[in-house]
Amino acid sequence: MTNITINTKNATIELTKVFAKNASRFGSEEYKQLQMARADYPNYRVITKSTSKGSDHFKGLTYAYMEKYMNENKEDALLKEYYTLCGKDENGKDVEFAATATYGQVKEWFIVNHPQLDTKKKSIDDILKNVREQKKLREQKNQAA
Repeated sequence: MTNITINTKNATIELTKVFAKNASRFGSEEYKQLQMARADYPNYRVITKSTSKGSDHFKGLTYAYMEKYMNENKEDALLKEYYTLCGKDENGKDVEFAATATYGQVKEWFIVNHPQLDTKKKSIDDILKNVREQKKLREQKNQAA
């Protein structure tokens, strides 16, 4: 994913939310990149672009669920990576002062390593979309009667 997007159609420099936050720190690498973009496009507005509402798959996916899923599916190699990302030792115990990835990074890693869950999620979304359409048709039919 690109952190800075130059949108020539709207004359904007679009930043991701996390990048914009980091760019607000004077002297940071993100700040320097933003200043370079502003120098190249001095008349463009800088905006923070939010993610679209529909792009948040697996809302509510928890660390506990991810760990349980990998344990139940005997994914030892992935579980070790997960523990590293979460600042834990090979047995899943917290390591004091360990570097950790953010929840969003861990969630992204989990989804990338489990594409079958994305397929299941899409199937569920399709079923629910069909239910909503049937409900809407039923309501329209009742109103016409």
